[in-house]
Amino acid sequence: MHRAEKTSSKVCRDRELEVAKEIHRKKLQQTRSAIDTHKPRTSTMYHLLHNMKRDREMEERHDEIERHNNLLVNRMSDVMHCSAWEFHPSPASSVNTVSYTVYHSPRHASPLKPSAPPPLKKSLNGTFRTQRLRQIQSDNLAITRRVRKTKTHYKNTRMRKEWQQSVKYLKSICNFPLLKPNPTLKNARAFMQAQTLDDEEDDLLQYYNLSLPTINVKVATPPTTVPPLCRHKARKPAFEPKKVGARPGLPVLDHLSPRFKWGPSSEFTHVTPKSPLPAPSHLFKKGRTIDGVTFVVTVASASTYGMTISAHDASADTTYELYASKDDMLGLLKDVVSIEEEFSVETISRLLCDRVRFEQDSSMLYLPLNEVRSLAGLAQNVLFCLVASPANDS
Repeated sequence: MHRAEKTSSKVCRDRELEVAKEIHRKKLQQTRSAIDTHKPRTSTMYHLLHNMKRDREMEERHDEIERHNNLLVNRMSDVMHCSAWEFHPSPASSVNTVSYTVYHSPRHASPLKPSAPPPLKKSLNGTFRTQRLRQIQSDNLAITRRVRKTKTHYKNTRMRKEWQQSVKYLKSICNFPLLKPNPTLKNARAFMQAQTLDDEEDDLLQYYNLSLPTINVKVATPPTTVPPLCRHKARKPAFEPKKVGARPGLPVLDHLSPRFKWGPSSEFTHVTPKSPLPAPSHLFKKGRTIDGVTFVVTVASASTYGMTISAHDASADTTYELYASKDDMLGLLKDVVSIEEEFSVETISRLLCDRVRFEQDSSMLYLPLNEVRSLAGLAQNVLFCLVASPANDS
């Protein structure tokens, strides 16, 4: 998937590829062979299939072996049935000359004494070979010490960061989610159905050593009347959570992310319709002490990717409101937020609230800017908070 072609329409591109493949299959079926691959006529000739001379030689060889075997059997039979002392006339001598052949019985045979091993031959270059072997061993030990003391040329930390960046690029251009390599996996469909989507995402992040921003989403309660479950292909849910920030440094919430409990877990799944939860009224709310005065700071999302900061002073019963646009936020958080890193919305809200200041003499809450901007022909480097209304009115 990391080498996929860039096309304006995947459906049209798939259709064109299928037509090209069909034309290629037809050409392969209609292609005629230019070489005669039929069985040759000489393969059925008897004199070529049977070698008469070889058969005759094999038969003569078998007869010769059979004759020698018979002679050996007769000789062994004579030895077994003859006595220890047997008279044998010698045809080479005269008539009165006799010869006696003694056959030792195996029962009274004395055991043979083992022969001594032959004396070892002394090598002429044995001393030189021993010295050479010791020299090779010492050289190997020196090379081993040198290799162990040598520092590595490649930095593991840099290579790990480059691999993580490559995995991020691969995830962004893939049509399907990445799976953990498993050579013993035989049935991918059974594996996908056996595991839940949360476990798959956690294993994948742990394998590639990655991390995602934590998003807390409450599980929607199902309606009282649940229609019968239907088994069909997983489709895109009818409702989508609100996407926060399509700008550098701010995360984009994917509605098909495994962090949401209603995301599809495989090709086929049971889909139960659920009603969406109402969006929260604020992104961040917490008590803070700003220049010696305690405020309850609330950060909410505004239109055009901006944020609204509200600060309530309980002692003075006053509420201040400030609107920070997209450009103002990028200018304030330029030295903190980077495109390469991922920050949650709560973290960005905290960083924005840390820059708010309060002037006790004039009772004014303001937000200093890093860069001077022009507004209606005037230079402005501070965003002032307006007094919204007392606490009892709100």
